[in-house]
Amino acid sequence: MKKLFIITILILLTACASNQPKVVSPPDWYSNSPTNPDSIYFTGEDEKSEVFAVANALYQLALSKEARISSFEERTPSGSDSKYESMIEIAVDSKIGDISIQGIRSESRDSTTAVDLNTFSETYEILSPNFLIRSSVKETNDNIIAKDRSSTVQINQLISELNKFGIAVQLERKGNIYYCLISLAMSEASEIK
Repeated sequence: MKKLFIITILILLTACASNQPKVVSPPDWYSNSPTNPDSIYFTGEDEKSEVFAVANALYQLALSKEARISSFEERTPSGSDSKYESMIEIAVDSKIGDISIQGIRSESRDSTTAVDLNTFSETYEILSPNFLIRSSVKETNDNIIAKDRSSTVQINQLISELNKFGIAVQLERKGNIYYCLISLAMSEASEIK
């Protein structure tokens, strides 16, 4: 009877240990992008789609090359507290070969309301004669309140299109997340408009 009890306990402990969530870290190349003075690198990730992991990396590329930034800040003294409103907006409109990348990212903070309000929104579109990728997300106080995405391309077709313009793509899925690293020769990067 004692042996049966010990075996039962061991089985239960083993079962409980296997149900613990596993911490998955991103690939090394994602956390520590390669360093090559002849290339530039951008990363992206997505919880559901390889296509959107690549699209996020492309959007980061566009943000780094051609971004228009506008912002404002207003402070109003109110007793011992200072109330404020601020907003920053970043817009991109880039072209890599016949692939167009357009988007807008905005963040605002408002402490003039009863509850501090932090809003983040990002919308982008990646368009070529062969495909369209759209993504839009809006968050308020770190809660997603709207998310809309669509794509007309499969991952192999997207990678093939990017390769035509000298963009190399590396993808890896770890846990539930797709990680992407895109690289582009500096000589090709000068062609981005």
